[in-house]
Amino acid sequence: MSPKLSSKLPVYIFTALSVFFLGLTVAAFGVLHSYQDTITDESYDESGMAAVQLRIHYEALMGALAMVELSHGLNGVDEAVLQFDILYERIKALPSRPGYEFLLDDETLNYQARLLNEMRGYLPRIDRAADGDGEALVAMHGELASLRPIIERLGHRPVQLASEIQAELTRDFRQLSDLFLWVIGGFVFSGLLFSAIIWRQLNAASARQVELETLTRNLQTARDEAEAASSAKTDFLAHMSHELRTPMNSILGFAQLLQAQNLDGEQTEAVDQIVRSGGLLMHMIDQVLELNKIMAGRISVSVHSVVPADVVARCLSLMDSLAADRSITLRASPSIHQVPDLKTDPNRLQQALLNLMSNAIKYNHLGGEVTLNCATLPDEGNGPWLRFSVQDTGEGVPEGRERDLFKPFNRLGRETLNVEGTGIGLTITQELVRILGGRIGFISTPGHGSTFWIDLPVEREESLAYEE
Repeated sequence: MSPKLSSKLPVYIFTALSVFFLGLTVAAFGVLHSYQDTITDESYDESGMAAVQLRIHYEALMGALAMVELSHGLNGVDEAVLQFDILYERIKALPSRPGYEFLLDDETLNYQARLLNEMRGYLPRIDRAADGDGEALVAMHGELASLRPIIERLGHRPVQLASEIQAELTRDFRQLSDLFLWVIGGFVFSGLLFSAIIWRQLNAASARQVELETLTRNLQTARDEAEAASSAKTDFLAHMSHELRTPMNSILGFAQLLQAQNLDGEQTEAVDQIVRSGGLLMHMIDQVLELNKIMAGRISVSVHSVVPADVVARCLSLMDSLAADRSITLRASPSIHQVPDLKTDPNRLQQALLNLMSNAIKYNHLGGEVTLNCATLPDEGNGPWLRFSVQDTGEGVPEGRERDLFKPFNRLGRETLNVEGTGIGLTITQELVRILGGRIGFISTPGHGSTFWIDLPVEREESLAYEE
């Protein structure tokens, strides 16, 4: 290497590194600008959601109260009580929302306290209405109409304050970041020594470490809050489902007593409709309870030696009446008698198969077919497995909706069909199969039907128990 080139080599290296680090600086500030915009958007979303929720539930309450008033306490009472409870809880919890201590000034908090006190005064009447006294709500529509300005205040003031704060923070942030960018640029181009660049990189690495630690703590806090919210949701579902069973049992009991009376044709049809609808609602409550138990890890399994043909025979017997109502032909493949016994929980397996069969019948054509099959899968090195499959001749899964199939309460747009269901049967089935150590899947051709299958290992431990 020539002496001239050797003497200029540090200059070349420093120039290249200066350009490189200047480019990194510009890119970093671009990312910071984008991050600041993201924070602003998320703040608007949070504030706007709170405003929308307050207004939605207030208008829903007013609508329900209007129905109560028009019907003189005969209709809309339950809806009014529910909407009142939701609105009351949201108003009470408003100051505790994350970040809202900066968005609720003293005047707005006074409005919140005043509104909460006003709402609290209606609690005795709400309790009477919940106990069946619909007349207690008749005059509340006009009384609560006077609270509309306060609701609007609580709904809009946080959004206004969030906008002002974010605008000020964004302006200051951009001024400081732009100034700092010019300082860095001038500092790089003024001829900072190579060692100074290394020093700055070390400081940048230290700052990133601090940010990473802060982000880790924030993520941990967010995860804890999410777990607490999930636990609260689970407890609420379990409590409400149990509470709903008591009045539903009463309704069904009285309806069945009415069926035993001498009723005319129209009355008999009305009472039968009450019994059918009540039975459907009880089934939905049971499904929600079952899903809640599974998600909370409060379900166990008892493993025994199971004859697959026996389980399939019981399923066919239990589904026979449902299939007959729709002229569906149920059959089992002869090969079901040629598979080995397996160790699993027969009740959980039967529950999973019944859920698949129920869907195959309900979403099938009138006069269609449903076929159950059980076959041994090729050994993949982890022991023998059995595949239980339920094949139907229905419309199949809508194209493009396959990923939504096992999501709870998602009926893939079939809510408009005259098919009763909760939308959580497949979710429960998927969780049951997971608990049994198996896997679930399906193959569907739109217009030609679907085949849902459950794979289970032949050998499992006798003492298998599932705990979340």
